[in-house]
Amino acid sequence: MGKAIGLLLVFGASLCALDGAAAQWKQIAKSPIGELWFDVASVKRNNGEAAFDYRIDYPKPQQVVESKAMYRSTVTRAKVRCVGRSIAIGPTIAFAGARASGKEVGRFPPSPEEARFQPVEPNSSDENLWQQVCQVARLIPQK
Repeated sequence: MGKAIGLLLVFGASLCALDGAAAQWKQIAKSPIGELWFDVASVKRNNGEAAFDYRIDYPKPQQVVESKAMYRSTVTRAKVRCVGRSIAIGPTIAFAGARASGKEVGRFPPSPEEARFQPVEPNSSDENLWQQVCQVARLIPQK
């Protein structure tokens, strides 16, 4: 009985911790290729940059080249420079299920080019991300 109560307390505490760090996904684009979301709660402003997470949900399963595993969504860490209108892509995690659910099927570092700040191209998904993240970042106090 003591073990069961202990496990319940640990489980309950972990749920509370997850709830405090819960993502607040906002959809910002949709096309036949997929849906683009960004996590409002993940936006962190620091020295003129804003770091954040974005998610892509795919309508059809995609395949990880190296392992042949299938995934339906990815979550990527990125940074934007609002004043400089540029974006740098960070690591990506692929998930078997939609909405970053299910088994994690891969972790992928960015290429050196993706990791460097690049100009945001007009009318692109990067521009959608840049606009939304910079709008949220203006409301966050500078560190």
